[in-house]
Amino acid sequence: MYDRILYPTDGSEGAECALKHARTIGEQFGGTVHILFVVDAGFKSPMQMRKDEHGRWTTGMVRRQREDPAQTGMTKDDVDIGDVLEREGTELTTDIVAELEKDGIDAVAAVDRGDPANVIERYAEEHEIDVIVMGTHGRSGLERRLIGSVTEHIIRHSQTPVLSVRLEQEAEA
Repeated sequence: MYDRILYPTDGSEGAECALKHARTIGEQFGGTVHILFVVDAGFKSPMQMRKDEHGRWTTGMVRRQREDPAQTGMTKDDVDIGDVLEREGTELTTDIVAELEKDGIDAVAAVDRGDPANVIERYAEEHEIDVIVMGTHGRSGLERRLIGSVTEHIIRHSQTPVLSVRLEQEAEA
């Protein structure tokens, strides 16, 4: 019934709570847990990372790429935050796969860029996912309206069944 379980994660506490449920479903049904990390392509940061003269990571204001590096202070050693997040996502998903496989649960990792809700929906369709297990921060009211909720979007629009795990519920258990 649940051969393919999708566990989208952003590394947050809410997502971590949902992992327990994805693990249990994978274990009980002998399914494969797909761990997906999405770098939000809509995330625009005014900061860019670079190494200083001591090899430490620092940030600097992003300048237009067409500007002369001598004028902007940006160098070829600058690193796009999206690239950093992608590497962190790869490390996170790889660690989760190793943890699950150590416990005898089949798992695969994926990292993608784009609008998180759209990427999750597309991944679920392309991989014929049977259930999506997601965490939610339990935001309400104005905070939810301002920040939005990927989980809420998936619940409302996905053709795949969704199990959402609220952070507060898991903390009480």
